[in-house]
Amino acid sequence: MNILVPYLSRWNSINRSRYVQILSRLAQNGHNVYLAQPPVMDSPDSGFVESREAPQGTIRLIDVEMPSLFWNAALPLEKVVKKGAYCLKLNAAIGRMIRAYHIDAVLFYSMALYPLAGRDDVVSVYDLGDDHVDLLRHELGKFSARPVIRLAERLLEKTLSRCDCVFSVSHHLAQMYFPDSIHLPNGVDMDMIRPGSGKHLRPVVQGPVVGFVGSLEYFIDFQQILDAAWLRRDCTFVVAGGGRQYRRLQDEKQRLGLGNLILTGGLPHEEILKYVDSFDICLNPFHLSPLTHGACPIKLFEYMAFHKPVISSRIAEVQRIGDGFLYWADSASELVSRIDEIVGQPREAAGRAQQGFEVLQRHYTWPRIADRFAAVVQERVEEKRRC
Repeated sequence: MNILVPYLSRWNSINRSRYVQILSRLAQNGHNVYLAQPPVMDSPDSGFVESREAPQGTIRLIDVEMPSLFWNAALPLEKVVKKGAYCLKLNAAIGRMIRAYHIDAVLFYSMALYPLAGRDDVVSVYDLGDDHVDLLRHELGKFSARPVIRLAERLLEKTLSRCDCVFSVSHHLAQMYFPDSIHLPNGVDMDMIRPGSGKHLRPVVQGPVVGFVGSLEYFIDFQQILDAAWLRRDCTFVVAGGGRQYRRLQDEKQRLGLGNLILTGGLPHEEILKYVDSFDICLNPFHLSPLTHGACPIKLFEYMAFHKPVISSRIAEVQRIGDGFLYWADSASELVSRIDEIVGQPREAAGRAQQGFEVLQRHYTWPRIADRFAAVVQERVEEKRRC
């Protein structure tokens, strides 16, 4: 099967996205993946901070050219403007790519690529991996007038209704936008989980090490971590990752004198996993919003794979996944209480972590998820050929 993916980030970035994980396995299983990607950009966005990782299997990278002066300029509403222009360029070029590479299916995840939906010459596959309407609302800020958001909602609705196949990362997103979508959650690569690999990173401190890994973006409740670090000076708090909130965290750490807070900056995924291994307690703190209630965080499954006790905000999809074995906190005071509970009852915490690991093995591994994706899309391709 030949699959074309209009990607909105750099394939070799430090951000090991859902698509990197699924597409890598499709390539390893013999499918041909053609991935169109935007040019390199000087940006704190982790999707553009590149590592030196080479493409895996039969993945062919197609660099889409953008005017350099425009692409590297500092612009108002930069993310929306630049990615919107990139999608317009893709819409104009996608037909040539489909013909040149004999594409069977196109996988996309942005409503700005709506012309791909309903094409006669390929199977159109849409992935509801995030609530892009709420993401747009945030990125537009004061320009997110109701008519603009309503237009985005209608565009997404029209796109989904015309696609041959729609996947959703969470039940919550499916209920909001497309109840007939096929549930395809996030997961973890168990081959990359090496307990003991990060012990050398563990700070020489007394008290538990409490950590977060991931992109430092606006939807993460970093204030909860800052306040908890202020309240529990006997704990070491680690934030491993880079992103647009990194500078703010640096400033707050200095202002509050938080010597017990470690900020690593952006790291390759292998290093991120070593940090998870070094934690005693893992954090999944989100602001409660339409976007986060539909989130299925990859970091959650990586925490579970290392048998770690996890404290999470009460976001809808994570509550569905982790009911019975996760700990819950939506404020710094709750977070401190949960830390005390885990430290004070280690046997209970270990039991919950083991329960999470067993759930993970049954439902949330990337090979299982990629196989499900491939089976569904291959079936749609064969159906279309018969028509």
